[in-house]
Amino acid sequence: MKINLTASRALLLFVIIVLLCSVIVGSIVSEYFKHRSVQKLAEDSARQTSLIIFESLYSVMERGWDQNDINEVMSRLRKVLPKTDISLLRGERVAEQFGKGSQQIDEHLNDQLINKVLRSGEAKLSEQEGSLRFIYPIIAEQKCLSCHTNSKLGDVNGMIDIRFPIKDLRVPLEFMLESIFWVFVIIFIIATIIAFIIMNRWLIIPIKNLAHHMREIDALDEMTEEAQHSHWVISEIRTLTEEFHYLLHKLGVVQKKLQERSERDPLTGLYNRRHLDEELNKELARCRRYDRSLGLIMIDLNHFKPINDQYGHEAGDQVLLAVSQAMSKQLRHSDLIARVGGDEFMIIATESNQTAVQSLTEKIAMVVHSTWVDFQGDSLSVTASIGFAIYPKDGDNAEMLQRQADKAMYKDKQLWHAQLSSN
Repeated sequence: MKINLTASRALLLFVIIVLLCSVIVGSIVSEYFKHRSVQKLAEDSARQTSLIIFESLYSVMERGWDQNDINEVMSRLRKVLPKTDISLLRGERVAEQFGKGSQQIDEHLNDQLINKVLRSGEAKLSEQEGSLRFIYPIIAEQKCLSCHTNSKLGDVNGMIDIRFPIKDLRVPLEFMLESIFWVFVIIFIIATIIAFIIMNRWLIIPIKNLAHHMREIDALDEMTEEAQHSHWVISEIRTLTEEFHYLLHKLGVVQKKLQERSERDPLTGLYNRRHLDEELNKELARCRRYDRSLGLIMIDLNHFKPINDQYGHEAGDQVLLAVSQAMSKQLRHSDLIARVGGDEFMIIATESNQTAVQSLTEKIAMVVHSTWVDFQGDSLSVTASIGFAIYPKDGDNAEMLQRQADKAMYKDKQLWHAQLSSN
């Protein structure tokens, strides 16, 4: 099945696909960043809390402390952070030196997260059943060795185990990120719609206008200049439209020249037989409609062949050109003259009766006889045998009129031969 996809539809489909892909990709990216942001925020918050706990404990240790002091510090921290579950785990060496506390690391060795922290000495964060858990290792430093004499640098003397509900972090963060995401989506949709309108105005509409002009190539004079003169069109489109208009102009000129060549005699510039026949039928139809008359005049040049034989075709061409120009000057604007043979011409005298046609034939005969051509020092001239027919007196169609005009011309030709023989 053939799909008729216009440029506007293609652009709209592209915009819709871009919007859908952007929303899908944006949702995926948003979820990823929400997850990463929650983890990062939780880790930073837990690490900061762990440092606060450690510094609080260390300040107590410096003054001398016992288990009750530690319990009091932990109790105060839990009051400050009521939603946070804080546990302090003693390491093996601390337990050996100061005794076991409430919880020991070795009691939780089946805990995978504690094992990871114990092996790596690095803090670990994990999400477990809607809560975030952060294990912060207490690493023995140089300042710790003065009290923890059985430890060495880098030992894990203990761990701070912190748990807090993830929703306390996720809800406000998700709200913020989703708000940003939907604001971005709305802005992107508005920008895309504006881009679609601009592209449709600057690109699609000019292309449609150009295509419309191309479909109306025969109506060159009716083409609008809107796309050609608009300042709100992409320069390439305007250039393309201007070039197309120029091409149409050149095409019109060429078409006109071709039409003229097909209708005119190349030597004299007069119309040819084919065009005369077409115009004669049109004029006869007009005469029938409005009850008018016209004359059809047939002209054959006398003594033309001897000029061609004696002086050549160049001389004959000059004579034909001079005679055709002289006859054309005797005609009205509405009359039509055509070269229908080597030395034969025909004239359509529109809206003319027999008297007017008779007067025109006498003028034609006189002007032909008085036309001289200077060729290589010799003056060349011809005369004309002329016959005519009148519509509707001598015929009601082109064939009858041409036959009658030819007979009249032939009679005039015979008279010319007779006079020539007598001289």
